[in-house]
Amino acid sequence: MLLNSALLCWQLVLKCGFSCFDGEAVPSMGVVEEARRVALAVLDTTSTTVNDLWVSFWSMGGNADVLDLDAYVHGLAPFSASDELALEAAVEEISAPN
Repeated sequence: MLLNSALLCWQLVLKCGFSCFDGEAVPSMGVVEEARRVALAVLDTTSTTVNDLWVSFWSMGGNADVLDLDAYVHGLAPFSASDELALEAAVEEISAPN
């Protein structure tokens, strides 16, 4: 189990710029801000609503409710590392060309 956690942590470091602290993956500030900024840009420049973003976020494994997601995207609340990954995947899915 510990080996799997360590491997996952290293994968996050290599792929996403994440660092590990006490065995938990913690996103670096640049990655965190980028995911938040891209999500806000998607909401501002497309017909995507917060509810649309939340459905995609939730389907990617996100745990926050729609109000917490909206607060995070607008810079008013923190997010967990796992929710950051889910948000990043949701934004990629929404912004991918059909």
